[in-house]
Amino acid sequence: MLSSAPRISKVTVTPILINDPPLFNSLGAHQPYTPGSIVETETSDGVAGIGETYGRRDHLDEEIAAFHALVSARLHDWPACTNSSTGRRHATTATTSRPRGASTPTGRSHRSRRGDPGRPEPHPSRRTMMFQARLRQGRHLAGAAVCATALLTLTSCGGVQGGGGSGEDAENYPTKTVEWTVPSDPGGSTDLISRAAAKALEDPLGQSVVVENKPGANGAVGGKEILGRKPDGYSLVMLSQSLMSIGPHTVVDDDPIKMSDMDVISGLTVEDYVLVVPAQSDIETLDDLLAKKSVKYGTTGAGTGSELAQALLFGDAGVKATGIPFDGGAPTATALLGSQVDVGAIHVAEAAPHLTSEKLRPLAVFAKERIDFLPDVPTAVESGHDVVVDQRRWVAGPAGLPDNVVSELRAALKKAFKDPEYGKFLENNYIGRWEASPDAVVKQVETAKKRYGELIDTFDLDLKNEG
Repeated sequence: MLSSAPRISKVTVTPILINDPPLFNSLGAHQPYTPGSIVETETSDGVAGIGETYGRRDHLDEEIAAFHALVSARLHDWPACTNSSTGRRHATTATTSRPRGASTPTGRSHRSRRGDPGRPEPHPSRRTMMFQARLRQGRHLAGAAVCATALLTLTSCGGVQGGGGSGEDAENYPTKTVEWTVPSDPGGSTDLISRAAAKALEDPLGQSVVVENKPGANGAVGGKEILGRKPDGYSLVMLSQSLMSIGPHTVVDDDPIKMSDMDVISGLTVEDYVLVVPAQSDIETLDDLLAKKSVKYGTTGAGTGSELAQALLFGDAGVKATGIPFDGGAPTATALLGSQVDVGAIHVAEAAPHLTSEKLRPLAVFAKERIDFLPDVPTAVESGHDVVVDQRRWVAGPAGLPDNVVSELRAALKKAFKDPEYGKFLENNYIGRWEASPDAVVKQVETAKKRYGELIDTFDLDLKNEG
């Protein structure tokens, strides 16, 4: 039996500090912002929710209000499970999107913060559902866009699910919320591009598009999970050229993702890498860097364009160099700002706020031509090193999507690409459009994979890492 939707009766806010904030917000403003707090809510019938706010601290009140609205909306959407013998609702709990037991920015486990110590654990058999609230800048806030994320873990009971039933006819697609998975942490380019594109997609698709982060292994973890699901159009994932074209040469993986595992919907974006050093470094130019006897360089992870571009550069120049992998562009930038590494390559968008504030110094870009944002910075090619590496992204679903579902998604994306707010996001973050056809995406991946392999062989590089 179903009971009426509960109301929120208690809210606890715990401010947190982190050392590695995302570098730019989802609407393109080049100002740092950090998770402002952990927000815990409790409803009148014992349902607990916990989430992190991802907006600026000076808008914490609005973020908490957004989280309230988020939980309330989902409690109305999701039927409550009631024990038929007692007439009481099962206790439910909620955690943030990190895996159970994973460290939080403060170093504590989310498991230790799951409501009151005396609250009963949910039944071991349970379903999980992710939801997010996204508020558009300008409607209620003057600052950064707000994003509150929570993972509700519901006790198992017959027929409880978010959205429509599983037997819906593909011909009526879409009839429920579409999940867009980001296979990386919040705050980086992949995450923010996904959020901007997903928001633009909602109106032409006629359904909500919920963004969920599943980081790990340069996109392989989230990619494998989504591509292993039922091909019904309700599970999409953002994938990258580095995973498919560089990873096979640098990462040991007994079960890698293959292009045949997916149906490509459309290409999305292309980004360039810029080579930067801390502003206080004595390295002024690329020649200064390559004159060093040894170099410690930071990368955004194993199997990334950041790793490959620098390895090729130092291999071509005959410089003894050691790569230090980080988990994405944000921690790589943090390491550079703290002079933990001599040099690093990150996306232009991730470097932009630090270049503008003159905390980082650009040495070269790994593009074919000089880029508009850094017109005075030479390419590696014109400096005598034939190293061109970029990052391209596309959205895909599990192989075997019904033809009408693919057609509907492609048509909706074409309209989304024309959304002014999406276009402004790309422009403000120096991200290029690459709205390529599925065939063009496959061809690009194959071409890049071959070219990168040849370069790795030419310079006799050993970049293999355990996947």
